[in-house]
Amino acid sequence: MKEVVDLINSIKNYNKSKTDNNLNRIIELVQFLSENISLCKEKDLKDILNDFKKIDDEIIQFNNPLNFFYFLVNNKLGSETDDKYLIFWMMILEQDDPFLKQLLIFQALNHYFDEKFPKKKLPKFYKIDEFSSESLKFSSLGLIEDNTEKSMNYFSKALLDDKNNWVASLHLAYYYLDTDNFENSVRQFNKVLKHRKSIDFLEYTADILFELGNMYSFKLNQLKEGEKFYKECIKVNQDLQGLNNNYGYCLFRLRKYKSALTYLRKASKIEEDKETPLWNILRVYKRIKDYDNALKTIKKIKKISKRKKAVEKELNAILNKLQLEDSSDEIVLSDNIILEKENSHVRIFKKLKAISQENILEELIHNRIKRNEDVFQRKLKIYDDEWGYGKQLIMPDVGRLDLLVVDIKTHELIVIELKKDSSYNDVITQIKKYMKWVKDNIAKDNYKVKGLICLHSANTDLIKRAKKERIEIQEYSFNFNRIV
Repeated sequence: MKEVVDLINSIKNYNKSKTDNNLNRIIELVQFLSENISLCKEKDLKDILNDFKKIDDEIIQFNNPLNFFYFLVNNKLGSETDDKYLIFWMMILEQDDPFLKQLLIFQALNHYFDEKFPKKKLPKFYKIDEFSSESLKFSSLGLIEDNTEKSMNYFSKALLDDKNNWVASLHLAYYYLDTDNFENSVRQFNKVLKHRKSIDFLEYTADILFELGNMYSFKLNQLKEGEKFYKECIKVNQDLQGLNNNYGYCLFRLRKYKSALTYLRKASKIEEDKETPLWNILRVYKRIKDYDNALKTIKKIKKISKRKKAVEKELNAILNKLQLEDSSDEIVLSDNIILEKENSHVRIFKKLKAISQENILEELIHNRIKRNEDVFQRKLKIYDDEWGYGKQLIMPDVGRLDLLVVDIKTHELIVIELKKDSSYNDVITQIKKYMKWVKDNIAKDNYKVKGLICLHSANTDLIKRAKKERIEIQEYSFNFNRIV
């Protein structure tokens, strides 16, 4: 290839005269050859490698294209290279996010220095927490994988190998959030927050604290926890869009009306959506029966709102000093809590398809357990440990289980698989795989793991196979009783 000859000559010219023009020509040729390395002959690559060794080591190690090409050539020739390091560079090329790209470059350089120059003091690059080699590999593969399910599988494997891998936790947290699995999302975000130095550098902190405040306040109904995270978020970025409105509404629900008004007033001034904070301010004034300020607020809303009927209704009620029923369960929020922010640093994955019958059944069972009601003739609790929350939990290379619960009386772990009917021929095989994974990765010594299939109607074949494998089957039904 002409470019190979040009590169070898450019390297020779650079060794004679270390000018920027010569170096820039080398970089230009290297970038071309990196993209077309499959077309290069083995002899040409060996010649390039020999000439590369004559270039100052510092120039290679501090220059990203040269550094990557050097390892790419080694890998192509089958030379002994640092595979972990090479994966980083492959990942960097695929990564559009500038913050993640910067993080990965720091990781790669740190590993390079640690292994190539163990006795030298590291340069002043950002030093992140070390992950295990396998965990590092899986999180790298997760970042460059286009398929969402496969990507999350890699991140789960990364966490299974090293629970401190906050990059994997971060992506799993956003995935769980995007699929409305809030219990698992908050657990992963809280893991990430243990590495504040890393996420502060990449400017993730405010977004994470904001999402935690939203989920605890409005999805998990834990207002005190939500308040705690909003407070922390205010310290990091007090002008984050949606923050002052949502924090103010959280305080309103906690009956801290004075503080609520402070943040809601600020929201009505600085946020793009000025109408939502005004409606929430109106709610506060109605609750404390300050009708004079309520009247001023509804007049402000009238100037900007398209909801003419709702405004007129409120205006008439206030003018007559009639307080309309104010349901504290109705949540008025800014768009930020409903939609992902467009400038989010982390790649957000597409939402799953519409809810199926199994999802509805899962939610019914989950809610009954949360209300401490008997389910399947037992007192149960949802599994909740450092690995995650037992609802739609990802099991690397196995699948995603519907529910994992603990029998409060016997302390047995029960894997629950929900099906619409008996048409799933592989349900026994499927639940056995889930049970084995739970046994190997979650169950403590002497803890039994049982399997339970819940469906509307089981056929004879399924019942026979379940008995043989000692897997429990429960049927459900809905009854309608006429009382008049």
